[in-house]
Amino acid sequence: MRITGIIAEYNPLHNGHIYHMSEARRLSEADGIVAVMSGNFVQRGEPALADKYLRTKAALLAGADAVFELPVRYACGSAGFFAAGGVAALDSLAVVDGIAFGCEDADLKALKSMAAFLEDEPEEYKKLLQSNMRRGMNFAKARSKALSDVLSPSASSLLDKPNNILAIEYLRAMSRTGSKLTPYAVARTGKGHNESASFIRKELEKIQSGSILPSPSLQSMLPAYALEDLSCPLFSDDFSGLLLYRLRLLTADELTRFEDISPELANSIKKASASAHSFSELARAVSSRAFTDSRIRRALIHILIDLQKKVTADKTAFVTPSSLSVPDGATPVCPQAHKPEALRLLGFRRGTKVLRLIQDAAAVPIITKPADAPDECLTEDILATDIYRLAFFERYKLPLPDEYRSGPIIV
Repeated sequence: MRITGIIAEYNPLHNGHIYHMSEARRLSEADGIVAVMSGNFVQRGEPALADKYLRTKAALLAGADAVFELPVRYACGSAGFFAAGGVAALDSLAVVDGIAFGCEDADLKALKSMAAFLEDEPEEYKKLLQSNMRRGMNFAKARSKALSDVLSPSASSLLDKPNNILAIEYLRAMSRTGSKLTPYAVARTGKGHNESASFIRKELEKIQSGSILPSPSLQSMLPAYALEDLSCPLFSDDFSGLLLYRLRLLTADELTRFEDISPELANSIKKASASAHSFSELARAVSSRAFTDSRIRRALIHILIDLQKKVTADKTAFVTPSSLSVPDGATPVCPQAHKPEALRLLGFRRGTKVLRLIQDAAAVPIITKPADAPDECLTEDILATDIYRLAFFERYKLPLPDEYRSGPIIV
């Protein structure tokens, strides 16, 4: 039985995701599709619009056979860290043969070439990159200019597109860990994934503010079952009070304990938090040439959900890159560095054979009830869900079940 994996957020699931899932099945000739999906917080540094169980149901209705949760530490990480966690999760299931990712340029040869270049950076490129960053460019701009100078503007343009970036990071993660997954590049058609997802989120924010009704264009972009599940969306500003309260209790030095926060960024956050009144206002106030908006928002989410820097027994093995490039002199990630302690099953299709194969072969425990999880392996994810639940109740006065009362979704 051939099984293909997808790493996704489905925030929200739209018609482009359905096309991607169908193409993944076709290109890989898969008998089953497994999704590793972000939980209640996502890689852009935002809460998910809908909770992970509603998004799991949508993924299953769209064609996935089983959905597993990407641990929150990876779901809220940089593109490189997100990819490393997703690839490790798919490999840990032990029966997944391939990985299908969407990208603006579905040229697998070009993507692999760029991945190999970034894994073995020439000295000339590294010097240009560091020089550009010293001149005040953020990492993305510094990298783009360095690549353009060393390779060509056309090669550099590969990394100007968000889905290409993730595709290259999946390939880098596979190379770094010796993954045997076969990659399949699915070409994006029409609007890009981020463009359409961003449009949907902006439209929903307008609806929530009472300024518009659902537009025909919005209705045409999502299947009816996914649109119905977005009746009570959450946005970053719904967490403003919780975040600003946390920041009142912490010093700038203490903020550096959290993932992806340097002393410079910590000082900026602490200073801006004194006068900011919302999550969005704080993110804008911290904005600078040195940090991208997504980097700042991820840092704020890390503070909100208490996601602190983590070191394994082998202090050099657990690398949390704050950019897409491993810092000069850093130890390469070892094959086991990102292997999850366990994987949470969020849902499955009734009668699927995929789940039985996984349960028989997986290299890590498959968790259906948090009470059965190894000690503390789900602590971060449970806390993140509890914080999401608090904000949801504050806004809608409706309770979401806690993790100990939530079982896998079955369709």
